Amino acid sequence: MESNLQTLIESGHEDNEELRTWVYVDTMGPESHNRVREYGHGVTPDMVSYACSSSSTSNSSRRSSKSAMAVLMTQNNELRMRNENDNKQILDLEVKIYYFY
Repeated sequence: MESNLQTLIESGHEDNEELRTWVYVDTMGPESHNRVREYGHGVTPDMVSYACSSSSTSNSSRRSSKSAMAVLMTQNNELRMRNENDNKQILDLEVKIYYFY
């Protein structure tokens, strides 16, 4: 991916998030099983603009609200994972305290 990105930058494309996303999608191939990589559980391709194959303007507002939902679902998944990690750390500390005394 890095070499593809570097080639595009050298050919005059601006290095930005959109270009990096395009290189990622181009390298990894299309999404499968109605999922979108890196967005967590429950996010579907029609919720994320780069993964949606339809370019109709009538679906534009629907897609943008679904994209906003995808962002919220991603943030929710990240918070859940952080919470699980925090709970594991608390449990580990409680076990250490128990065995210390």
